[in-house]
Amino acid sequence: MFYYISCKFYYHNFFNFSQAFISLAEASEGYLANRSSKMNIRDFESGCKKCDIGIPHHDIKLVFTYLDANKDGKIDYDDWCKMVPDLS
Repeated sequence: MFYYISCKFYYHNFFNFSQAFISLAEASEGYLANRSSKMNIRDFESGCKKCDIGIPHHDIKLVFTYLDANKDGKIDYDDWCKMVPDLS
């Protein structure tokens, strides 16, 4: 799963995965995001579409479930860092 996610983000020039979280949150929320932002599955899908990440609709739930480390129904910065190590 991590390989799939890293290829999608790397291809779209998100070499720093910490910044990728903030960019996705900003795209989904429509305003400046920070490390305290949280995304539900609709926000995550919206951010992926707006950033042209290319995760098919049928894979969104699978990727979201993987990234939601604490299983609270939202991806926050801590979830992101646990599940997507920075490769920069």
